[in-house]
Amino acid sequence: MKTPLFSLLFILFAGTVFSQAPQAFKFQTIIRNTSGEVLPLQDLTLKFLIHNDTPEGEVVYSEQHFATTNPSGLVSVNVGLGDPISGSFADIV
Repeated sequence: MKTPLFSLLFILFAGTVFSQAPQAFKFQTIIRNTSGEVLPLQDLTLKFLIHNDTPEGEVVYSEQHFATTNPSGLVSVNVGLGDPISGSFADIV
């Protein structure tokens, strides 16, 4: 009875020890114009800024993505995998 419990604890511990922080996170949004209409199949540039502590805090990382909305106006990107402007995504704590 002790062996299955020990095995489970070992697997959980090993998963924790060898885990790494993600190198990106997913972001999705629907793009609309000022009238609220969805903008399908639109080329756009998205710029992401990550601030330290507060929205007014120092920008510790920024990047941009060149993307195209789908027929429903949806755009999906992986923040952390765009074109870096400043800082290093890996250094974000």
